[in-house]
Order: sequence, then C-alpha cells, then structure tokens
Amino acid sequence: IGVFAAFVYFSRETPSPAFSPAASAPTRTPQAVRAFNPTPTATPRATPTPLPAVAATWTPNPTWTPQPTWTPTPTATPNPTWTPAPTWTPTPMSPDGATAVRAPPPQPTATPTPRPTPRPTATPRPATGQESLEEVAARVRPSVVHVTAGRSSGSGVIVETDSSGRAIIITNHHVIEDSPNRVRVQVEDSSWHSAVVHGSDAARDLAVLSICCSQDFRAASLSGARAPQGASVFAMGYPVDVFASGVASLTDGVVSRVFLDTEGRRWLVQTNAEINPGNSGGPLFAMSGEVVGINAFIQRETAGGLNIEGYGFAVASETVIDVLPTLKAGRTLGGATPTPTPWSLWGGSRDGFGPADGAMPHETDGYIETYDANVNLEHFSAAATFVNPSSGGWDYGFLFRWAGQNRFHIVALTHNGRWVHDRREGGVDSISVDSGWTNALRTGAGASNELRLVAIESVGWLFVNGEFVTTLDIEGGAPEGDVALFTGYHEGSERPGSVIRFRGFAVREPRLVETASGELAHTDDGLIKSQRVASGVGDFIVSATFINPYAADVGSWDYGVAFRDDPNRRNAFDAVAVGSDGSWEHFRRDGANASVHSDSGRARVNLGEKAGNTLWLMAVGGAGVLSVNREPADALDLSGAPLMGGVWVGTGFYEGNEVPGYATSYADVEVWSLD
Repeated sequence: IGVFAAFVYFSRETPSPAFSPAASAPTRTPQAVRAFNPTPTATPRATPTPLPAVAATWTPNPTWTPQPTWTPTPTATPNPTWTPAPTWTPTPMSPDGATAVRAPPPQPTATPTPRPTPRPTATPRPATGQESLEEVAARVRPSVVHVTAGRSSGSGVIVETDSSGRAIIITNHHVIEDSPNRVRVQVEDSSWHSAVVHGSDAARDLAVLSICCSQDFRAASLSGARAPQGASVFAMGYPVDVFASGVASLTDGVVSRVFLDTEGRRWLVQTNAEINPGNSGGPLFAMSGEVVGINAFIQRETAGGLNIEGYGFAVASETVIDVLPTLKAGRTLGGATPTPTPWSLWGGSRDGFGPADGAMPHETDGYIETYDANVNLEHFSAAATFVNPSSGGWDYGFLFRWAGQNRFHIVALTHNGRWVHDRREGGVDSISVDSGWTNALRTGAGASNELRLVAIESVGWLFVNGEFVTTLDIEGGAPEGDVALFTGYHEGSERPGSVIRFRGFAVREPRLVETASGELAHTDDGLIKSQRVASGVGDFIVSATFINPYAADVGSWDYGVAFRDDPNRRNAFDAVAVGSDGSWEHFRRDGANASVHSDSGRARVNLGEKAGNTLWLMAVGGAGVLSVNREPADALDLSGAPLMGGVWVGTGFYEGNEVPGYATSYADVEVWSLD
C-alpha cells in the first residue's frame, strides 16, 4: 500500500531535484529491439540460452526541453449538436443515504421522506374463467416448503430450479441465523433435504438456500410488479399450531399498503392476511400465483401499548429480486442495521461482489435509482455494462465511497457523451469536481456501454468501452463505503416506463499477487535480461522502482516492465520502458523479427548514477495507464494483445543499452490483480 500511497499524489508532486534534462545525455544511435527471453535471468537464476537480436530499428525521441509546469491534456471538443439543458442539475441526497431527491430541491434543513411510486401492476385476469383461490393455491402449493434450523422453524418458497434438479429457496434470515449449518427443508409435507445456506442479509431479513436434487421440485415466480393497495393476497406456510400437524396452511386477505422501510432499505407489503410464528420466510401470493412478498413479521401492539390486529408484513418481491443475485453469489451481510459489511483491505479473503445482472426502472418519485453492492471499500475495481433506454435523456454510472448521510462520490455518463464527477460531504448540495466529454460512449438507443472504475486512495481512473477516459481526484468525502450503480442523477434523466438494464456488475478489491526485489546483470549476449514476477494475471497494477546502473555519460541504459505474453507464440508480448535519454516507450513484440512501437513520450527521468525511477502501470482490458515518478499518467493502447499473461521486470530492451560488468537493480516491485 505504500507504493500506491507514493503514487497517488502525482498531480501535486514537483520534479525531483535529481532530474537532469535529456539534452545532458549522449544522443543514442538507432538500436534494434531485442528478442525477449521468457526464462528469468536475474540473480541467482541460471543464464538463459541466447536468442538472436532483432533487426528492427528504433528511432530515438528528439531532444526534450523541460517545461516549467505540466499542462493538462485539453478536454475533448464538445459534441456540437448538444445544447445543455438548464434543468439538468444534480440532485440532493436524502438523509438516509438510500435515495436522492431531484426537483424541487429541498431546503438544507428539510428532511425529505421517500414516497412510494406505483409501478405497473400485473394485468388482471378477466372475470370469466378467473381461477378461484382453491385453484391458485393448488397450483402454487408445491413451491412452499418447511424450513428448520436447529430449534428454529419457519417457511420458505422455491423460486428457481435447474436441469440438475437443484432448487433455490428464499426464506428469512432470522429463521436460519442461529444454526446455519443445520438447515433442513421439507418439500410438499413429505421428503426432507439437507440445505446449503448461500447468503443472508440481516438488515432485509432474507436468506437464500439450495437443496438437491429432484426433477419434481416446482418453483413459484417472483412478481416484478408492485402489489396494489386492495389486491387480494394469501399467505402459505407452516405456522406453529396447537395440533403440530406439519401441514402447510393458508390464510387470505388484502394488501393494506406498500411502503419503503428506510432503516432496513427494503420495501414492505402490509397485509391483513393472518401471519403467525412459523409463517416467517413463507410466500405471500397474489391471485395470479406470483410471489409479491416474503412474510417476515407481525405487530401486535403500538409503541404506546395499544393492542392491534391485522398488521402482518412481508418483504416485497422487488427487494427480493434486487438482492437475490448477491445472496446466490455467497455474500452474507451481517448486523441488525443496513450498514455495509466491512471487508479486510489489501489481500483480504473475500473475492468481491457479483457479477450480477438486473435493471433499474425509471420512476417519477424524485429519487435516484440505485443497485447496491453492499460493500465497504476504499480501494476497488468496479465494472458493469449498461444498456441505453429506447429514447429520451438518460444518465448512469457509479456511486462510490457511499457512507450514508449524503457522503459519496458519483461519476455519471450522460446521453450526450458527457461525463461528470461530483462529490457530496453531508449537505444537500453537490460539489462539482470535474467534467468532460468522451467519444468512447455509444449514445444510440439500445446500445451498450462497458464502464470500469478503479479507485486507489485519492485517485480514480475511468474507462469506457476499453478506452481510458480520465483520471479522477477522489480526495475528500468518506474514506470508504458502498459501491452502487445508479440512474436518474440529473433532472430530466428518467422517463416513466423506461429502465436502465445492466449486466456483469462486479466489484473487486485489489489483491496483492507478488512482490520482488533483485538485480539484473548486464551481459553482451543480445538478450533482454528479465525476471518473471507474476504469471497468469489479467487486469493488474504493477509498481516497480529501478536503480540506474551507471551515469548517463558511461553509456545508455533502459529498463521497464514486460507483460501479457502470448502463450502460443514465442517472443510475443507488450512492454513499457524508460531510457537514459529521458523517454518512455510502449511497444508490442509480434513474435517475429519485428516489433510494433505503439506509444512513446517524454518523462521526468532521474538520470544520475544510482538514482531511482518508479514506474507505475495499470492494464485494464484493452487500455493502459503509465506514470513515471508520480507524474501525470499517459494512456496506452493495449488493444489486440492477450488479456492475460505474465509480468516481468527487465533491462536491455534495446541493443547497445547494456554495459557488461554492471547491473540494474529493482526494488519494491508489487503486482496487484484487479480481477
């Protein structure tokens, strides 16, 4: 983590006093890019078998005159067809941190209360031929199960089956929390099966189980429509009764109301259908046979001690649908409140959230729509592919380091190709951090866009469709928090009836793969001197500090990092290197007797004898980011190369850049996986 901390403040770093302009170094003659030897040659490894040098010519960069200050890359020219809408303004966040009010903006002292917005309801059956309660109950009865965990007893419902005969079951967290390793499920009042708990959510009181295996398992459908007030419903389950019959029972009633429980971050259905202990975890059915809620709790008296009847509550199906992919993937959320579960940082044991697919419906409720990962992270890599709605203005992106109480960062992509980075620190107003334009965003109706965000300490990097878009200053705000997808951040960015669909939403914490230190001895054998640091990595960050082998007046030198080798082709790899003339170079070796020089530029390289230079490289899909000595990052085109391979440190990438008898030292090498 010290390596990252050293890098992330590059934008405020002054040039090292050891820096010398390139003009002080001897002019390099054209050199040939060498063959890459995959066998490590660093001490104490054995000397590799020599390979012939390559005849490709490298033209050195022109002499560089250092500028007094760094000038940021100009913002891309705005799309001339876009006219900013004066009503597109960021929206304040409600105090609970779950949603955000758009228009009209509340006063700073106001406490906006979320109001449910009716969703499209299922088309009612015609009066003629409509199923009776008896018929619907018989049809859905096989999906209702009895769940026991130690001395706890409750109900559940099968919501998925697969070709292997496995069944996925939803129940309440409180049914299985005391004995999660001793859960059994009874199907159709007869056969018992041992169950596996995949994940549970204490705040929303939901848990996902699986049992195996039978082709006779039958699943019920979760309703995608919010249950309307007054709709007929019925509960099925295994309440504790005086006869202890062990047979599922049914009670019916109507939907009293549907409302948002802000403390539990869940939608609840209130019903007057009788719910008793043991009904917990069982389904609340609509007359269509779809599950509109998971029965959770009852209320017998008010806070003042007044006895009441007919107050049963179920977790609404829309909340179940939202968290089902997360719980199936094995995430277990603890605690009695919806505080995200902390993960151990930097090398923790958890693999992350997702991937998950889903949708965020547009609603005229005045709130940002979100899909949460339920994590608590400072450093992360997040990815998702969004699908544009069919028409109208839209926005979507990542909300991160979300600690509640209006504290978060947000990066939004809009329908006209603009990106916006804002921050909130507890108030109702957004702080505009940065914004710009990108041609990488596909804006057509139905088009999809892959977004990637990497955050390390006070710096973030945004990628769109495999292209590096911008570096983000994420200093300030909460130091860590949840990561979520969102839509509807700007006024006018939602159209009722539309949805923002997404797929592959995943959040990963950077994982330390390898560390290394050592030296690479110079020899006159026509080979790159290299040491493998890691194997089989995909997206990664590598940081390495190299020590100059000698002063520039002794001879020229180079060193750097090779990566993403092609396992099916010899000498096929990408590499970045800095040289004693003050330049950096990115090239791709194609495996034959030639190399393709993709990118190059100038860097503030410390040229003194035994001076050190730190290279920092990030590879994300087909895009890369390079920084030398904490200076502003340069974008690299990595498209066309393999997406996975090894990582090496090396020296002598070009002929004539080694003086026998000397060695290039490397230290503090760290490789972090972003996958």
